[in-house]
Amino acid sequence: MSDIKNSRTALKTLYNEVLNTVDIHEDNPQLLLFIGITLNDLDIVRKCMEYENLDIEKGLTDRNKNILEKIGCNFDEPIFEDDS
Repeated sequence: MSDIKNSRTALKTLYNEVLNTVDIHEDNPQLLLFIGITLNDLDIVRKCMEYENLDIEKGLTDRNKNILEKIGCNFDEPIFEDDS
């Protein structure tokens, strides 16, 4: 349980830092979006939709995947189990 709390804290901290520097890198809006999705935070996701250079159809960039994996996000395992 502590790992989940630590991951959420890390994601929120990362969100605040990237939010302050969103214009520095073209992948930052996407990073903010994936943080919002990972946190299940609809307010963050809605705010991210306002960025003009956000392409929601674009897959997660290698840069952003690497950043998120460093703070405990695992994209190698499926989020939902297949019940079929």
